[in-house]
Formats: sequence, C-alpha cells, structure tokens
Amino acid sequence: MAIESNRRAGGDPSKPTGIEFWVYLPTRSSVDAFVRAARHAGYDASVHAPVPADFPSKNPWTVRLMRRDRLTIEVITKYSDVLDSLAKRYGGDFDGWDADVNR
Repeated sequence: MAIESNRRAGGDPSKPTGIEFWVYLPTRSSVDAFVRAARHAGYDASVHAPVPADFPSKNPWTVRLMRRDRLTIEVITKYSDVLDSLAKRYGGDFDGWDADVNR
C-alpha cells in the first residue's frame, strides 16, 4: 500500500504532507463546476488541457487537486470519497492519489 511505502521511505505520518489527487472530466463546463465544488471543499485545483484528439477519451480534461494533511488511511479514504462523489456528479472519474514523503 502507498501509505506503508511512504513510511518505509522515511515519511512521518504525524506530520502533514502534500497529497495529490487526479480527476478526469468530459467537458470544460463540467471541469469548471467540479473545480468550484472542489475548491469550496478545501482542495487546491489546477486544470490541464484536454488530451489530443488522436488519443480519444470519454473524459479528456484533467484536474489535479492538492491537500496538505497527515497521511493516514482515514484521511485518504475521506478525501478520496469526497472527490469520487464529486467526479461522478459532474460525469467524470476519480483516478486516485499520491503523496510526498514528509520527513
């Protein structure tokens, strides 16, 4: 599991660290609505241009989200559940998370 890998790499679960999440959405309007909701929920969000037309995808828009918090299963589950729910509300997909090693 990524949390355990982070600890083995020297991460300190008692200290806040940067946690990054990814969501993919179908249209610019769904991105705008999703980003407003995510920011209201306390996430920093940045939008990445859609994938090229020669790489078709039902959800070509990428949103990268960040939070700083302790890296625990409870924190990751809570944030992932919120983002998965928001992504589905706007027709998108939640793709998971990654975290910095905080020593």
